[in-house]
Amino acid sequence: ATFLSSPELQKTGGQQALEVMVGGPTSIMARSFTALFSFALLLSVTKIIDSFKLTPGHHADHPSIVERRLGLGHASSGVPSGEISSSWTRREILDVLTTITGATLAVHPQKSLAYNGALSKDALSYNGVYSDPKHSKGYRVLIGDVDLAKLTLQDDPSGSVFNLPVKVDSKDGAVTRFAFDLSQKGGPTNIAGELGRDKEGIPIISFPDGNAWKKRETGPIGVYWNGSDPKKVMVLRPVKPPQLAVEYRNNGAVTSTGSARAGGSAITFDLPDGKTQGVFSMRDKTLTFDDGVVWTKF
Repeated sequence: ATFLSSPELQKTGGQQALEVMVGGPTSIMARSFTALFSFALLLSVTKIIDSFKLTPGHHADHPSIVERRLGLGHASSGVPSGEISSSWTRREILDVLTTITGATLAVHPQKSLAYNGALSKDALSYNGVYSDPKHSKGYRVLIGDVDLAKLTLQDDPSGSVFNLPVKVDSKDGAVTRFAFDLSQKGGPTNIAGELGRDKEGIPIISFPDGNAWKKRETGPIGVYWNGSDPKKVMVLRPVKPPQLAVEYRNNGAVTSTGSARAGGSAITFDLPDGKTQGVFSMRDKTLTFDDGVVWTKF
């Protein structure tokens, strides 16, 4: 069907013959055939899934090794471990089939939209670990979307940790500025920060007083996601080389913590439920774990 509706196929003998048989352009026939095929496929799979029942201990989804070590069980699905229901599995599969069907029926290719169809990966490239020249021993972790974000900051290792709300301004899906509420740490309630890049292309956030936070993430330091949900991320931030702090966050809230030790590209993670190994790729900005799950840095 895709081949017949391709613009590269221009009135060949086969197309003309098909038009005579069906009484219209093959693109119409192709779309009708594809729609009927996709609908039949959905009905067939639904019936198969309805007849399939899961029992505790037989899960349709499996937590990654990192999630298991963090003690999160099936945190990625939002359903308690051992309680994965057949209705949950059916909905997940139908969502995938619906996405495939929509892509198949498209006459003109459309750009894939990640993050629940609302955001692009570039739009969230500001997510990361920032350094503040005024607090060189501290850190700033900024995580969010094109509307809201959460800032976690500590000015020095012995200081308090603050979790602060951030409003995000965007234009045409691209983040342009932030409004930080620093009142919890005695600062202003609405300080503006402009998002830009320095000469090296590194993201920076510039403030009215001339200060600028830079997202200079050396090696594996940064914010990662595993490709399923951008609100569920893993943060690797420096403590004291080669030691790293590990945080797993869901919608900005820290749900589990651990530590890691970097040795070249190999990283040993010491998490609540045990140790695991990861390999960092400087070229791809990815962390690949023993179970094959890949986490990609924003």
